[in-house]
Amino acid sequence: MSYPCRYPACKALLKRSGFCDAHKHHEKSGAKLYDTRVRAMTPHLAAARDFRSSYKWKRVGKTKLAMNPICEDPYHEHARRQLTETAKQVHHIIGLKECAQDSRAYELDNLMSVCTRCHARLERDEMKKEQGIL
Repeated sequence: MSYPCRYPACKALLKRSGFCDAHKHHEKSGAKLYDTRVRAMTPHLAAARDFRSSYKWKRVGKTKLAMNPICEDPYHEHARRQLTETAKQVHHIIGLKECAQDSRAYELDNLMSVCTRCHARLERDEMKKEQGIL
């Protein structure tokens, strides 16, 4: 039995269902697999995903970025290199785990506008603290 490639309008026939070699890169990436497998099965990660997808959070996050569109530079890296970075993400100063159940999760004083690089570093440092590495 032959199966058509799952990419729209591709005429390739395969022995198994999926994508042909030319369209293999359209399969779910590691990030999507993580989201569907790990995040969905871990209660606090699933709750965080639901929080981030809520209308209220999206509105508050956009408000914070509009108020402060430049990265707040928590590590003073941008100032040291004499650069400015556009903030693309919003970080909770008091973590979402601690404040998800109350209104502090939406308070602008508890939020920090940061660039993607700073946000990744902040999250990595928080994970290390939780694991007792830092």
